[in-house]
Amino acid sequence: MQALYCLQCGTSLSQKFLHGRTRRYCPHCGWIHYINPLPVALAVVMNSDNEILLVKRGEAPKVGKWCFPCGYMEGDEFPETAALRELKEETGLCGTINRFLTVIGSHSELTPGQNVVIQAYYITVNDFSLLKAGDDAQDAAFFPITDYPALAFEAHTEILRTFKKILQI
Repeated sequence: MQALYCLQCGTSLSQKFLHGRTRRYCPHCGWIHYINPLPVALAVVMNSDNEILLVKRGEAPKVGKWCFPCGYMEGDEFPETAALRELKEETGLCGTINRFLTVIGSHSELTPGQNVVIQAYYITVNDFSLLKAGDDAQDAAFFPITDYPALAFEAHTEILRTFKKILQI
């Protein structure tokens, strides 16, 4: 979303070619409105039966579709912390980072015209008894890694392909 006023001094923004493209900037104080991608953290969890954990979305976009537990990072978080927080919020599960999986860029379906950078982590969970959909998830369930519902987002499908390649499945 394009800002109309300077976040530093409140002056109406103008447009100017800066740093290789046309950007909004403040003619009074020089502040530049950069539109940067939003960071997203994603959790991939697999149980001992080679089933992956998915959540059914309870909010737009793609209500009722399945995806990995994920969400936007908060300003005071690191990606690993955000992935663990999102896992806890959406599934009730606590885990530990097993390994970094991949980073992928995608268009945001939540905020049209905005891109996201998704950082995916393989997370180990020791106690699955607390599994319960929470936050913005309608449901949380395990599916065989070879037989799962269509995923809500192409980026999640790509992350799953990467995960399966790492595991040689």
